[in-house]
Amino acid sequence: MSPPRRRRGVSGFLRTTVGRMPLASRMVAAAMVLVLAGLVLIGAASVMFLRGYLTARVDDQLNSLYHQTRTRILQKIDAMPNTGGSQKIIFNVQDVVPSSSESPMKVNAQYTFETRQDNGAIYSRTSSEKPNPTTYPVYPHSASALDAAAGHPFSTGSNDDAHRWRVLVQPLKLGDSNQYLIISASMDSVNATISRLITIEVIVGAAVLVLLAIVGAAVVTYSLHPLRDIERTAGAIAAGNLGLRVPERDPRTELGRLGRALNAMLGQIEAAFSAQAGSEHAARRSADAARRAADAARASAAAAHRSEEKMRRFVADASHELRTPLTTIRGFAELYRQRLDTAPGAVEHGDETRFAEANRLMRRIEAEASRMGLLVEDLLMLARLDQQRPVASEPVDLLAIAADAVQSARAIAPDRDVSLHVGAGSDGPPVVLGDEPRLRQVLRNLVDNALAHTPAGTPVQIRVRTAAGAAVVEVADQGPGLTPEQRDRVFERFYRVDKARSREAGGTGLGLAIVASLVAAHHGRVDVETAPGEGATFRVTLPLAPDDADLPPEPAELEEPDFGGGPLAVGSGTDESTGPDSAHDDEPPAPGDEPTGGPVPPSGDRAGSSTAALPADAGSTSVDAASSHVELPGGAGPTSTGPSVDPGSSTVERPADAGASTSGDAASSTGKPPADAGSPTGGTGDADGAPDAGAAPDADPSTVDDQAESRPR
Repeated sequence: MSPPRRRRGVSGFLRTTVGRMPLASRMVAAAMVLVLAGLVLIGAASVMFLRGYLTARVDDQLNSLYHQTRTRILQKIDAMPNTGGSQKIIFNVQDVVPSSSESPMKVNAQYTFETRQDNGAIYSRTSSEKPNPTTYPVYPHSASALDAAAGHPFSTGSNDDAHRWRVLVQPLKLGDSNQYLIISASMDSVNATISRLITIEVIVGAAVLVLLAIVGAAVVTYSLHPLRDIERTAGAIAAGNLGLRVPERDPRTELGRLGRALNAMLGQIEAAFSAQAGSEHAARRSADAARRAADAARASAAAAHRSEEKMRRFVADASHELRTPLTTIRGFAELYRQRLDTAPGAVEHGDETRFAEANRLMRRIEAEASRMGLLVEDLLMLARLDQQRPVASEPVDLLAIAADAVQSARAIAPDRDVSLHVGAGSDGPPVVLGDEPRLRQVLRNLVDNALAHTPAGTPVQIRVRTAAGAAVVEVADQGPGLTPEQRDRVFERFYRVDKARSREAGGTGLGLAIVASLVAAHHGRVDVETAPGEGATFRVTLPLAPDDADLPPEPAELEEPDFGGGPLAVGSGTDESTGPDSAHDDEPPAPGDEPTGGPVPPSGDRAGSSTAALPADAGSTSVDAASSHVELPGGAGPTSTGPSVDPGSSTVERPADAGASTSGDAASSTGKPPADAGSPTGGTGDADGAPDAGAAPDADPSTVDDQAESRPR
């Protein structure tokens, strides 16, 4: 992989280096590269041609010398007496080698002669300089190698590796034996000639390059002089002098045509700038306004699209959720009517059993109506929060709200360990700016969620502290916890972890969604830390109020409320009727929020509250988990003389003729069965905050919409 990176590095370096060179230097350098390439090619071709020519001449001389030597050898053999049989012919090479005047070696070359036997052994060796030379060529030694090389000149080295030789091997028949005549010529003179030629070419080529570089630089500099004039003129124009023009030149040249085109363009630019000078500021302002309008239009369109999609999903989910309670109400109403029709005179004739059954069915109808009212109120609140209406901004002590939430939780579930933990902080008391009823609803929904979806006996902790300029409230439990998928969806509307258990408990799946929306409206954030089997911790972080804000009064000490000795079913997150939430029930409704469905019945009759008066002679205590209604025995006697409790959406009545009876509509107030009816053990973190919705008994019916927002959930 490194070679490609190296190539890319060299290529990038060359591009960078060449790109930084002036145009004149690049033109001269390009010309020099082309000339150098031409000189190298010409020199290489001339060297190769000359070497081939000189080598061919040496080969011709070797062949000519061989023929002359062979002729002399044969003449010597013919002159020798014939002794018969095999002959061993030995002769002095100097006797058969042609003289210097007869020698064809015209290049003053050194040459050698050898005769060898047919097995390759040397008979004799001599040279043109001395009989026994110390430097001689290296020949093939075997007869087969000599036969293969016979008749074709070839180049070889010397015994001292310092010289090159051209060798010719020819077979020679001498008597009864086959011998070889080997003639070689030194290539030193040829190599010296080639070296001198290369030296001459290098010197001449360098001189040519230097001369061409000087001449080329002068020519290019002179040719680019008009471009430098254009460059200086353009710099002056860029500095603001729009009246300058490029010097006119011969229009038949490229520079002349370029200058004329530039002058025409500069004239148009100057005219355009002159015309634009008067309206530039207005045009800039118009462009800015148009850009802002376009951005606002795009943002508005995107927001409208998101709102439309959210409303479409919201309506679909709401219609699905409203269908079930409406069907239940209609079914129970029809059943009640049918039973009364079968015995129209049953009540008058003292049929108390049938009357009790009819009364139970009516209570079921009221419970379902209350549940539907809760759902409608939750939907109304979420719709208003989606409209991003501003919330009230007043100092609110979160510690006081947390203490009230602990009291309410202990009253609802006296068998549960609900505790308050206050952490030390350097930022002062946990006071924030916001709407106190809304913040109370946030904490109640979180506590109700922890109580409703953890097993019986599971402790719940409420922690309040300050850190980094923010107030932090945590509601932690040690329940089953949530999976990562459930944790990511727990704040979605209508999402339930255990849908079957949540519907049995009467929840709507909007509790934690309301928490998230209310916290966001107060410029805070809410998150959850959980793991399967490790419980869940819901954390609300809100910015602290500034130091100059009026602090609310100190909260009262945490006390156990006295609700009497009889069983009591109170909605989740309830407060005493004199609590802080009741003050908001008399707020006037916002414009456009008045109810449109006709006159609103009193608080004891409208959706979100339930009032049940039991007959004095009811002889047993029964808990109906479906309707979340408690019936007390008629002879139980008075159980409490303390103040009555308004559990958000439920009304507790103590008829004088019934001893003491308490009825709480858990389905309409807490979203789960009452504490004495069994605590559900579903998974922690159901997106059902189990809100209750009710109205204070003395509220004005005309403010039902604002009561739907301000009443505790």
